[in-house]
Amino acid sequence: MANEITVTVADSSIAELWPAEALRARSSRSVLAKPEVVLFKMVEGKKLDTIRFTELAEMSTNAVGADGTVTNQATTQTQRTITLSEWREVTWRVANRVLEQSVLDYGMEFSKGAGARLGEYMDATIADDHASITTNVEGSTTNPGAMSDDLALASIVDLDDLSVPAEDRTFAFRPKAKSELLKLDKFSLAYATGLQKGAQVSGLFGELYGIKVVTSPEIVSTGTPAVLKNLLLHKQCIGLAMQKNIGIHRKDPPDLSTMWIAEVLYGEAVLRDNHGVVINTRG
Repeated sequence: MANEITVTVADSSIAELWPAEALRARSSRSVLAKPEVVLFKMVEGKKLDTIRFTELAEMSTNAVGADGTVTNQATTQTQRTITLSEWREVTWRVANRVLEQSVLDYGMEFSKGAGARLGEYMDATIADDHASITTNVEGSTTNPGAMSDDLALASIVDLDDLSVPAEDRTFAFRPKAKSELLKLDKFSLAYATGLQKGAQVSGLFGELYGIKVVTSPEIVSTGTPAVLKNLLLHKQCIGLAMQKNIGIHRKDPPDLSTMWIAEVLYGEAVLRDNHGVVINTRG
């Protein structure tokens, strides 16, 4: 009996596939909490609860004196902080009789579903940062209109005027805002896009003026009348630090049931407000 393979002994090996499935599920459902959209830092295994970034102000140029003298300049440093305070879980508890008689693999189903839900929650926390992006705002909140070419271009100009790098930008639209753009001929007809098929046929809308486009129902809708808080983000606008990536635990409660718990521990915050744009459109 001492060498018997029990549930406890096999627990770690049984669970190996679940985190992989959870991560794939998160990746398939999450569009904002990704390294290509935000400044993504992995800090697993580090004993800390806060990450601090230092933002250096732009330097100035000075005329060199006729005798070769130069002018010293003060360097302004601004501290940006991410607090690792988002600890979320999803839990299932299944009677062992169900595990014996059901055709479903509850461990696998849980992993996929929990990973997707945690990924969506992470997206929602990033989308909710719209309130902290105040330097660049396009569109009215009192009389919001449809998402338009003009709003998209104005948002691009906002970042261009601040010398925000053209690379690593992402548009994040609520589905309704994206659909309003697709109604415009220049974004949907084959002869206007230069593609072999129009967007109505292909369903593709991957870039807008060379900027990647993602669509998420987590983009905030708020107020009366409803206003959608669509975003144009440079990668350095928002930072996300992951202290514990999505993990799955299998537990055996003191009864005839099995428990699965998924958890994630992370933090996120706006690091550079002027590297993002809020685009207000009608809800």
